[in-house]
Amino acid sequence: MMTERRAMPLLFCGLAVLNVVLMLRAVPPYDMLFAAHQRVGLGYSSLMVLAALGASLLQAFALRFVLRATGAFAPAQAPSSPPAPAKGPDDGIHWLPHHDIHAKVLRLDTKADTRDAHPRADAPQLNRGWFVEVEGALAGVYASAQGPVFFLDKQSVLLNRGARASVTTRRRRSTFTLLADGEQIALSYQPPADLHTGDMDAGAFHKDFFHWLAESLPVDSFHTYFTLPKPD
Repeated sequence: MMTERRAMPLLFCGLAVLNVVLMLRAVPPYDMLFAAHQRVGLGYSSLMVLAALGASLLQAFALRFVLRATGAFAPAQAPSSPPAPAKGPDDGIHWLPHHDIHAKVLRLDTKADTRDAHPRADAPQLNRGWFVEVEGALAGVYASAQGPVFFLDKQSVLLNRGARASVTTRRRRSTFTLLADGEQIALSYQPPADLHTGDMDAGAFHKDFFHWLAESLPVDSFHTYFTLPKPD
């Protein structure tokens, strides 16, 4: 399957070619445009080309809605986070970069069960994972020998290969729902704006940590990447 990000430009280009061909052959409803042009002594105009391209754009969005509903798009691949450095025995400490703000890191100590935000300059290393600050809480994902682990403040859950998540987007707020390892976690939050992420052109997959996680969970490479080698 092809991801939505790659499929949409190809879909629009294909529909644009088809609509231009139909326009030149005066197939309905383009025959009405030809008739209107003939009444004023014109064969065709740039308005007809714009009409064909506009129809292609509307058709592409309609098809995207159908393909999303049927699950025809392949999940987007998980972007890389910093590689885990080589180290000795697991001391339970993970330095996780912020998903959106380069200058922040989180020192996560899984053994002492502490989570402290720091300037990035304080981090002696960066481990595989991300964190975000959301609704007064700290959430994120980190790599472990058992596989990826999701945490929301003091709650954590192993993301096995059967784990699934979804994001429901409303006008002002989104709801993240995670089903994993027999547990359900739900969180209502205000999605990040372009002002926070600094990228007006990126889609929700790249701007919103929870969208990224929901779309990445079904991808095998996500689980492989966030599963560390077990110590000897």
